[in-house]
Amino acid sequence: MKPPSKLDKLRAAIGFAFALILLLVILLSKWRDDIAWLSAALGAASGWVVGTFISPYGRDEGEQFGNFGKLASAFLTGFLLTKVDRLFDLTFPLLSDERFIRRLMVGMSCFLVAMIIVFIARRYYPIEENKAGPETKPPVGGGLAGPVAASIQDAEAR
Repeated sequence: MKPPSKLDKLRAAIGFAFALILLLVILLSKWRDDIAWLSAALGAASGWVVGTFISPYGRDEGEQFGNFGKLASAFLTGFLLTKVDRLFDLTFPLLSDERFIRRLMVGMSCFLVAMIIVFIARRYYPIEENKAGPETKPPVGGGLAGPVAASIQDAEAR
């Protein structure tokens, strides 16, 4: 028996994600809980960010993400750890509330589904530019700033 291909893995991940999302939509529609819908949206958006963060396309993006990671870890260790006791004081009474648990589980489920799909898509299907050859550094300013600056310079030269 041959091992599954990349396409098989992607199909399985998308199929599983679709089934989970369908289940969540059915449950959320039945519960009619607006906060649970917001929890789902926040979980999915956070999962998308984390999925992108853990699967950089190349060395340059990996270095940028490493810098973001250092900043986030400094924030987490410096600020949030001093607030952990207060966080537990606030959330401990909520652990017996069925609605809170439901919202938390919906948010976590959406987070994991989004993270896994983004990770698999980025890991197994990198963008075409990175398949073509060695990495090139973006223009100074990065993003759209490079092309916009170049078009402005062209316009000024005319």
